[in-house]
Order: sequence, then structure tokens, then C-alpha cells
Amino acid sequence: MTRFSVRAAAAIMSAILMAGADGSAALAAKQASIIVESTPAPKATVTTSEITIDIHFTSKIDRHYSRLMLMLPNGRQVDLASISSVAPDHLSARASSLTPGDYTLRWEALPVGKKLVKGEIPFTVK
Repeated sequence: MTRFSVRAAAAIMSAILMAGADGSAALAAKQASIIVESTPAPKATVTTSEITIDIHFTSKIDRHYSRLMLMLPNGRQVDLASISSVAPDHLSARASSLTPGDYTLRWEALPVGKKLVKGEIPFTVK
């Protein structure tokens, strides 16, 4: 290979890598929100019968199309009323009269301008 063709090949490879990096950043920006933190945390044990549930996401959530459900130890599911006064990137609700046992918080969130995401957070009440 001549010196010119080596430089041309290096320039082409550099351009390909830069285009790939730009495409990856754009793809990451379009992906669904993820959870920053939650209360209760996954697999946490709480010792009170009343809790404020809070899920903090990486982007704003459209509360109209989002919901929180609590799976009780007996297998029954309860829809939780969302608290509207929290920050726009949070879903929050209150749960009371919790008896000892294993619970699963199910959530569906619609990040603004993105696709619906779903998940579960298991926790235990002692």
C-alpha cells in the first residue's frame, strides 16, 4: 500500500467509527426511560404497614398513561392512585394496611415522547 492509500483508509475508517458513535448516541437518546431509584428498593424489607411508593425515572413521565399496581401476598392486585404533586420524572403512590408478607409493585410508565415501559419491584413487609 502506498502512503496515500494508508492515509485514505485511515480517514475512511475514522469516518465510519464517528458515524457509528453518533448513531449509538442517537439510539441511546431514543431508548426508554430507566429507573434511577425506587422506594421501596428491589428486594427490600419494610417494617411499617404504611409506605409511600416512589419510582424516580431518567425522564419525564406522562402520568395519564402510567400506573402503579400492588400485588398482595394473597395474589390479589390493587391499583394505586398516583400522587400528582411529585416531580414530573417520578411515579408515586401511598399504600396502607400492609400485612406481613411478600409484595410485588408492578409499574407501567409512559416516558414523554417514548414507548411504554413496564417492570416489577418485589419487596417484603415484616
